[in-house]
Amino acid sequence: MKKTQTPQEVEHTSENPQKGSLKRNRIQVQFDIEYGGTPGTNPKGKSDTVPDLNLTVRQLLQNHTRGEGSEVKVSEPIYFDQEIPTITDITDVEEYKEQLKDRLDQVNQFIVADKEKADQIKAEQKAAQNKKIQTKKDLQRGQQMRLDDEADRLDAEK
Repeated sequence: MKKTQTPQEVEHTSENPQKGSLKRNRIQVQFDIEYGGTPGTNPKGKSDTVPDLNLTVRQLLQNHTRGEGSEVKVSEPIYFDQEIPTITDITDVEEYKEQLKDRLDQVNQFIVADKEKADQIKAEQKAAQNKKIQTKKDLQRGQQMRLDDEADRLDAEK
């Protein structure tokens, strides 16, 4: 029986006609072959998973398209219906350019109006919040004044 040799022994023996062939045939890889993995984590406490309460991808998609039981916020798209004309000469290009400028002005006015409306809503919400805070402070002041009056009355009785 012939003894097997390690790669280092094979490389340095005179019996091997292709000396150093092991070094030329080595392949580099981007991962560590000897990596044993990580131990991971073990969840602690009671699981919140409820048995038989799962949905398939098809059911999730159907619910989403129907708008049922979804907390996904979908923004309403804004469509501007604009007809694209058939251009035959340079005057058509100029007319179309003017139409586009007018449309751009309309869109900019729409954006400004929308921003003003959003700012107005924010201001109203802030005013309502400030009013709640002021009411709370007034209630606390009123309670404190009643307590002070009660303390003064008790002191006067003594």
